[in-house]
Amino acid sequence: MGELLKTTSGIALNPYYIEDLSISVYSLEELSYCIYQNAYLAGPDLMNIELVEWINDELHLKDLAETLRTLLKENVTLSLFVSEILNANGYLTKGEIKETISTIMEFENKSDAEIGKMRADRLFEKGRVVDAIFEYQNTLTISGTMTDVLLGDVYHNLGTAYAYLFMFSEAEASFREAYIKNHKRSTLRCLLFTTLLSENDEAFDQYCERYFLSEEERESIKQTVTDCMTSREYLSKHTEIEAIAEEESEEKMKKSILQKINEYQAEYETLCRI
Repeated sequence: MGELLKTTSGIALNPYYIEDLSISVYSLEELSYCIYQNAYLAGPDLMNIELVEWINDELHLKDLAETLRTLLKENVTLSLFVSEILNANGYLTKGEIKETISTIMEFENKSDAEIGKMRADRLFEKGRVVDAIFEYQNTLTISGTMTDVLLGDVYHNLGTAYAYLFMFSEAEASFREAYIKNHKRSTLRCLLFTTLLSENDEAFDQYCERYFLSEEERESIKQTVTDCMTSREYLSKHTEIEAIAEEESEEKMKKSILQKINEYQAEYETLCRI
């Protein structure tokens, strides 16, 4: 898992495998850590009798196992089930437990499609862009259960993820499908931005004609892209990186550049997603 965790509840001889996370855990503290770090991926599958029996047989936490057994029989929510686990050891603070439970509760009483989009959005926020793309694509396989607006928003954020990776052709296709469904002006603008970024001027003109954009709107979008590529802010980012590379030691340079990249990514993430 990449770090040492102090355990007071004992270590299992045989680990418990969390299929959704592809992780094996050996203690209640490790389980709590995994849930906390991946609360946005936690699903109903986590609430099962196999986990309860592992806690009983491997960790020998009989009282906790009995409580969890009762909760399973009562068919309680996942947030309540997880709360019992997190509160049974002192690994997480009260604030961290509250944060984790709040995240899980966001997903409760939502449709599978809504959950899929929310999970993909969280993956994107965490910087796991490729994983987010796969999650958006998986969510689209159940498109029959979505409203047109939700379906369009999934396509929109998929397009944003593709654009993040400079895959502008894929981004354009996603934004095109998105706008057909959600009819949002922000989606149309992203569609037009990506056609220009992929240097597909013919497609840009076709979209402008199809969706009745005025000459003023067309020029505004073109100017926005030009301004972004030639703006002082854009050019200053390169200047900042170049200055770091020239002045810092190698170790400090890597740390400083990573910090700058994270800042730029944060700006981007808030720009295009729905």
